[in-house]
Amino acid sequence: AATASGSPAGSGTLSRTGGMATMGGSQSAGALARPAPARPQVRKNFLSRSKSVGQVVGENNSQATALMGNLTSALKQLEDDIASDERSLKEMDQNLAKMRQEADRLGRQIATEEGVIEAMSPEKGLGAAMKQFDSFMGDVRSTYGHCRHKHQDSIGILKQEFGYNPAFKRGHGSNDFSAAYLSLAKDPSKLRS
Repeated sequence: AATASGSPAGSGTLSRTGGMATMGGSQSAGALARPAPARPQVRKNFLSRSKSVGQVVGENNSQATALMGNLTSALKQLEDDIASDERSLKEMDQNLAKMRQEADRLGRQIATEEGVIEAMSPEKGLGAAMKQFDSFMGDVRSTYGHCRHKHQDSIGILKQEFGYNPAFKRGHGSNDFSAAYLSLAKDPSKLRS
């Protein structure tokens, strides 16, 4: 039998005979060793003809790195958007609280003004007082007119009987008058305070 190195059998080298390796040229009958598995056939197309496995792995790695970079930047953008939305939400909550306070203040002001309007109704509180005041002012006008007429009549008597001059407060003889000169207005609403 021929050996793997081309030396005659029994030379002390490993030889192959019938699929069994023997030492020193002795052969024993036994199970034959299996042949090496067949290498997978790689299809030969336009991509595999020009690229090696290392190149394909390198490109896949580059694509995966670019994808991870894109995902990282998208994640950072989402986190920034979430932070911005949280700030906006906080600001809206503050604005909402201010608006609620303003609405409460306006509600209290409206209630106060409704109370004033209710009080001014002709049948109640201030409305009744205003109505009474208006009737009082009507009485004052009529009474004032009557008093003015009586004052004028009284000044006429003083002029006739005692020689009274309203501008100089003088009478006949030693009778001097010591009163303030008074001229009543025709309309009491025109009087100055």
